[in-house]
Amino acid sequence: MTFFGGKVMNVLGVFGHSFRQVFGNWRQTLRISALLLLIMIIGQQWLIESVMQAGASQQPSFEKSLFIVVFNTFILPIPMIIAAVNWHRFILLGERVGWLPRIHLRRDVSYFWRGIVITLCAMAIMVLGAAIVFLFALAAQEIIPNQTAEAVLLAVVGLAFFIALYAFMLRLGVSLPGAAIGGATIRDSWRATRGQWRGFALLTLLAFLVVLPFVAVSILSIQAPHDLADDTVVVALKLLFAVPTVMLLLSILTTLYGHFVEQRALV
Repeated sequence: MTFFGGKVMNVLGVFGHSFRQVFGNWRQTLRISALLLLIMIIGQQWLIESVMQAGASQQPSFEKSLFIVVFNTFILPIPMIIAAVNWHRFILLGERVGWLPRIHLRRDVSYFWRGIVITLCAMAIMVLGAAIVFLFALAAQEIIPNQTAEAVLLAVVGLAFFIALYAFMLRLGVSLPGAAIGGATIRDSWRATRGQWRGFALLTLLAFLVVLPFVAVSILSIQAPHDLADDTVVVALKLLFAVPTVMLLLSILTTLYGHFVEQRALV
């Protein structure tokens, strides 16, 4: 497949293969994800309410603010990491699980640490890119007298930066299944995906469309009343959208790892 004269991955093939992984193995999908994502969503609901209460308070305590940061950074991701490791191992190693997913402590820690490294790299690129976009905006004010044209140009530049940033994160993220199975490193995965920037940019746009419904539900849930009945409905609705969304994104990473690092065919 070519795009602007360059060869790129079969993006629709990657997405279709990932889709079949999730829905063709729906029993394992639910066993691996349902309970863990439910725990994570309940934790998110508690975190949202805690942040709202802290914001309403004129003098939120330092201890509570610190606990919220620690909970969001180190505790809340744990169910997601366990689910991700189990899913990668199921697809790449054929390791099945029951209704209680297995805990691979060494692999889980490795996965978390690799995720931290990828996040820090993305943050560094984000700061640098934001500075460049800011300088570009200042230059545009001097060069382009028309405010509408200036706004359109800045929107295009911002969108291009957004796509480039998330394509960069996606390419780094290909190494995450390697952490789950004790396989390729970040450097190995980066080398294996060399020359595929166009494909990763297209896949980023496709992944954004996949995530959009879940993001919309999450944003709307913040506006919902917070009593037991309403919270139960919100949790159930978020879980309904989270399972296919999260597992499809994990499957995209697994498919990319299997295809580029392990040289597996897209069937």
